[in-house]
Amino acid sequence: MCYTTDADADADGDDDDDDDTNAGDAVVGGFDDNAPLDCVERYDPVNNTWSTVISMSCPRGGVGVAALGGRLYAVGGHDGSNYLSSVEEYDPCTDRCPSALCLCLSHAL
Repeated sequence: MCYTTDADADADGDDDDDDDTNAGDAVVGGFDDNAPLDCVERYDPVNNTWSTVISMSCPRGGVGVAALGGRLYAVGGHDGSNYLSSVEEYDPCTDRCPSALCLCLSHAL
């Protein structure tokens, strides 16, 4: 998952879509050998390193991830026992994850 923070969406001011300072790759959740993970990790291309930036409120394997408005969203997934109907938001500018939001699902007949 690649993302760019809104605050620095074009840090070099050249109004193009190249990689700027706060652009990065993120890994969210997933599974190790037999358990879902709750971590969010970010890749630093300058130093060629990965670091854990925050933990989600619960482990999420098979999670859907999207970048929108400079934030990362983790949607659904599986916590090892149950399928999840919640969304977590991560703001890399503040390094915070507000409370998880519950998904309201409706079905058409």
